[in-house]
Amino acid sequence: MRQAVSRWLSEERAAVSSEYVILISLIALAIFSGVQLFGQTVAGLYNRPELNQAFGS
Repeated sequence: MRQAVSRWLSEERAAVSSEYVILISLIALAIFSGVQLFGQTVAGLYNRPELNQAFGS
């Protein structure tokens, strides 16, 4: 198993595919972080006490 993995990593095609995996993972992490940050910001806008009093809720 170890030999098969090392042989796979030594191939140029495998190196390119592993670079794509790293790139896609970083993009997914950036999207996830952005959604988390943006979601908390938007939720904070709607959870302000002065808005709740103004609209009677």
